[in-house]
Amino acid sequence: MWSSSNPRPVRSAVVVGGGVAGLAAAAALASRGLPVVLMEGRPLPDDGEVRSVVPQGRMPHVLLAAGAHALEQVLPGFADELSRAGAVGGHDDERPCHWWAAGAVRRSLPGLGIAAPMCSRALVESTLRRLLRQRPGIEFHAPARVSGLLLDGERVRGVRVGHDATTAEVEADLVVDATGRAAAGVRWLALAGLPEPPLERVRVDLTYTALDVPRQPGDLDGGRFAVVQNSRTIPRIGVALPAEGERWQIVLGGYFGDAAPSDRSGLTRFAAALPDPVLGPLLERDWLGPPRHYRFPASEFRRWDRLRPVAGLAVIGDAVASFNPVYGQGMSSAAVQALELARHADGAAPTAALSSTVARAVARVAAVPWQIATGADFIYPRTRGRKPAGTDALNGYLDRVMVTAAHDEVVNRALTRVQQLLAGPRALLAPTVVTRVLAARVA
Repeated sequence: MWSSSNPRPVRSAVVVGGGVAGLAAAAALASRGLPVVLMEGRPLPDDGEVRSVVPQGRMPHVLLAAGAHALEQVLPGFADELSRAGAVGGHDDERPCHWWAAGAVRRSLPGLGIAAPMCSRALVESTLRRLLRQRPGIEFHAPARVSGLLLDGERVRGVRVGHDATTAEVEADLVVDATGRAAAGVRWLALAGLPEPPLERVRVDLTYTALDVPRQPGDLDGGRFAVVQNSRTIPRIGVALPAEGERWQIVLGGYFGDAAPSDRSGLTRFAAALPDPVLGPLLERDWLGPPRHYRFPASEFRRWDRLRPVAGLAVIGDAVASFNPVYGQGMSSAAVQALELARHADGAAPTAALSSTVARAVARVAAVPWQIATGADFIYPRTRGRKPAGTDALNGYLDRVMVTAAHDEVVNRALTRVQQLLAGPRALLAPTVVTRVLAARVA
């Protein structure tokens, strides 16, 4: 037992959750020299099996530039590993695309100096697991169901695994909750008689349908991906993302319960009703398996930064904030949060002050995609939640930004940096951007 008056630095960590957030946290902490035990409640795939362990893992995902950069910092060569496994576009250059938004089409995204390959979430997770298993100081325990925290007063000293007669105790200076939207840490605190964090929620009732089709040279007029954003009058989205295995991951989604059907004719009609018909030819191909469905009721932000901190407990990923998946921010936000966690934990003592510092740092990271996603969702009167003052005016300006970005490279670069989580929305209010947006001719 160490003295609270002269606490020693964090010397061990338990990370609970084997998704991207947990894997990124384990990689980031291990990169600082900490031994890490990673626990996942479900069995983990072997290294030769490309599979995700999370419920939404079979749906299309994208690793944004910020996330790719964060993972590259803690696992050098990660992007090259994805590319060798079949990911698309790992080199950093201008990316041809078809991105419809607010009535205009962007034909390319500028290079940003960061390699961000596009592939399935399963390949991202599997590559992370394989690289981490090669690292000394990281242990995988799965299946291992964490049932609660080990506490000395209000200081965490580890986790309890299993139930009843099979319970075991695993001690650690730092426990990281990376359990996703389930946010097991909330339940752990309740079992210990401690309060839970305040919750912000913005309800959109998004339902989306995904399927894979063969990818061929010349698709999308040479574009590496396609996005058809929802509009103010059509609350539907369509996306085509490249994946390993020469395939397109296609997703069609609708707000407020407007689900895309599973049959070919129904799905084709749904896509034809999008503001842009670019995905139609891809849907005419043979499908590589049946469609998959996922429902996303609401974006949620648990304000751990506003809760009295519990020494030795940190929370990252969807257990802090989960965003409307239309914007593709979840994996990347989690990876950046993991960097912040490791940066603050390095050499620090597992005190309440450290937990508070980490919670604030993680909340700052999460606040950027939260503002982007929820702000945009409030273009619809049916969206439910707390709507910040000025949202309507900002959304009107953002429509002009997206139209201008289709033909102005300065605005395109600024918008791309925000969408890739390399800059906050305030970057779009820089004088050089505002001047060009307001001067542009917008229909």
